[in-house]
Amino acid sequence: MKKPTSRQQTKTLIQGFTLLGLALMCGCVMLTMEDLRWVGMLVLGGIGALFFLCVVIAVLKVWAERKEEKRKAVEAAWSKEALATTRNLYSLSPYEFEEYVGILFERGGYAVEQVGGSGDGGIDLWIARDGYRAAVQCKRYTPKEGKVGAPQVRNLLGAMVKEQVQAGYLVTTGKFTSVARAEAQALEERYVIRLIDGEQLSKMARKVGLPGHVMRF
Repeated sequence: MKKPTSRQQTKTLIQGFTLLGLALMCGCVMLTMEDLRWVGMLVLGGIGALFFLCVVIAVLKVWAERKEEKRKAVEAAWSKEALATTRNLYSLSPYEFEEYVGILFERGGYAVEQVGGSGDGGIDLWIARDGYRAAVQCKRYTPKEGKVGAPQVRNLLGAMVKEQVQAGYLVTTGKFTSVARAEAQALEERYVIRLIDGEQLSKMARKVGLPGHVMRF
């Protein structure tokens, strides 16, 4: 079921208060009329009961939303802890690999924002520390998928130019072609793209206390 937008919710709320106001006005008018006084009392009593019910529903809704947020936060924490203890990175999905790389940078003292997805524009993570900001692209490659090549370096460079950032990381579980490494080195005058392959990633994991020593690349 499609969740109503904030504009639709606001419109419904305005309509509800309008009807409630009209009913309240009718009830007050009826109180001034001898023959309809008892009807007015019933109308006002019903409005009071409805208002009380609305307050109760609103309080319960806020409580339920906060409980759900807390549950999701706990699940996210458990998920991150499970990812942190991963021994074989090939067992991770591409999205989980992005999260894992984010964990490594977080443990290295960086603030991390994960933006990966179908509309990430070639950047999976943003990392920042002490005024330094860099874009990160993650490539979970198995040996059967070959090596990360120059096109992936160019893809990250294009995203960096678009976002006006000079530093980037291209991280993979596999290896880089010699052409990819040469292309990254040729950029160092204006842009810096650091290439982190599977072996370096394993060392990076061990450095921050994760079980990288048994990862199989």
